[in-house]
Amino acid sequence: MSRRQMQALQDGMKGIVYCRSKAQCAVLAEALQCPCYRADIPDRGTRLTQSLEKGGSIVATSALGTGVDFTGILFILHVGMPWSMIDYCQESGQAGRSGEAASLVIIVEQGEVARRF
Repeated sequence: MSRRQMQALQDGMKGIVYCRSKAQCAVLAEALQCPCYRADIPDRGTRLTQSLEKGGSIVATSALGTGVDFTGILFILHVGMPWSMIDYCQESGQAGRSGEAASLVIIVEQGEVARRF
């Protein structure tokens, strides 16, 4: 992820960064100075609510899937290929719920798509 992209995420825009692993989630959350949401974190619901109600970003694994309904989420960033098209649709559907224009971005390493298929 470029410095410019990281700065945009740190500027308070409400959004979710999805990662494929717990380790990657922790690293990105630290780099972006925002909370992370993973299945093994006991207070993950509180973290999610505090982060998305105040504005800002949260980094999450696929543990943050359906059932989330926060307005004002303006971007969804997938770092790496989503697990499946269903996961991508559910996760991306978190943005723009109040009719706002939203950005949906997938960042993959060169050759990642070919390795997966």
